[in-house]
Amino acid sequence: MEGRAFFTRMAIYQYDGTPEGLFSAFETAARAGAVPEGFSAGAGGALDLFTRTVSVMTDPALAAAFVRRLQRVDKRLPGEVIRGFLSEMAGVEVLLYQYALTLACSGAAAKANRTDPVIEKTQRVLRKVGSETHRLKGLLRFEELADGLLWASCEPAFNVTPLLVPHFMARLKHYRWMICDVRRGTAMYYDRAKIQAVELEDHVLASLRTRGQLPGRTAESDSYVDLWRTFFKSVAIEARKNPELQRQCMPQRFWKWLPEKM
Repeated sequence: MEGRAFFTRMAIYQYDGTPEGLFSAFETAARAGAVPEGFSAGAGGALDLFTRTVSVMTDPALAAAFVRRLQRVDKRLPGEVIRGFLSEMAGVEVLLYQYALTLACSGAAAKANRTDPVIEKTQRVLRKVGSETHRLKGLLRFEELADGLLWASCEPAFNVTPLLVPHFMARLKHYRWMICDVRRGTAMYYDRAKIQAVELEDHVLASLRTRGQLPGRTAESDSYVDLWRTFFKSVAIEARKNPELQRQCMPQRFWKWLPEKM
């Protein structure tokens, strides 16, 4: 085939691991009309003879352009892509890119097409992330430290702590609080005015991971534990105890951080 390549090298688009970086990579790929083999958070060289890497610098203008692409389809679509991204599932970036392009071509009504594997897989991811977020809204327990900070620890299956922020900002807007993701070593800190993503200090994280206890717990904190235990016992109906159903509604992986189950 004169004047034409025998094959096209597949590409891995590398970005910085942030949602803005991912949107920048998506927009770069979309403008090139590319069908990426994958997206990778971090730097690296070409993987093999048939795969090349495209390093994408995070660019607010590129990210905003991709958000506009999504919003033209559905105002909620950027949020859906971010929720899918926070699942941290292997290969989810490619799935989300395909999902976005499918809806851009077919319109928001395509979300109802459960026969499309891209639509179905993406909706399944979004349901799982949504379920984890919903559970933690009810199962997160705060304790008050000596300086008045309200602290809550959790180990979510997905990186959902950013999704919890609006819920607790509305309910605890007059308090300082921190939601700690022990699995990832990160936290969302609210100082009564703004939210900030922070990393936990090593000694705090090590203590939480090995003992499941909050460093610096005060006597006041212990009283909160007693209150939760008293409430839990008072609302329980002995004749209607159903441990199996309880584990379904409140999986054991959450119990480590529930005062009433300690």
